[in-house]
Amino acid sequence: MERKRAEEALRESESKLQAIFDTVGTGIIIIDRDTQIIVEANQTAIEMTGLSRERIIGQICHSLVCPAQAGKCPVKDLGQRVDHSERKLLYADGHLKDILKTVYPITIKGKDCYLESFIDISDRKQA
Repeated sequence: MERKRAEEALRESESKLQAIFDTVGTGIIIIDRDTQIIVEANQTAIEMTGLSRERIIGQICHSLVCPAQAGKCPVKDLGQRVDHSERKLLYADGHLKDILKTVYPITIKGKDCYLESFIDISDRKQA
């Protein structure tokens, strides 16, 4: 009986986290730490890039966020624990958006990943 309650609590917790991931007003992508391939993206990231989920997942992160910055990632390449900085996001039509992004290393189901979140600051930069 106790095990069944624990399993139900775990499912409920996972469901809540998925709902937050899907509805938060911040773009979020999950990146495989070894390959730098995007393995998940939330709805806001999809809207901010103008790409479908299928076009985002499987991409190298530098093809969308911080384009042309491969080898210069503050967390992966330069040894910072966390990166919180202004960067660029490549939109589907080719223009660049100014974003404020945060990258943090996490482990998901035993796999080393990066959680990258970003907000559009284009309007703020123009003002």
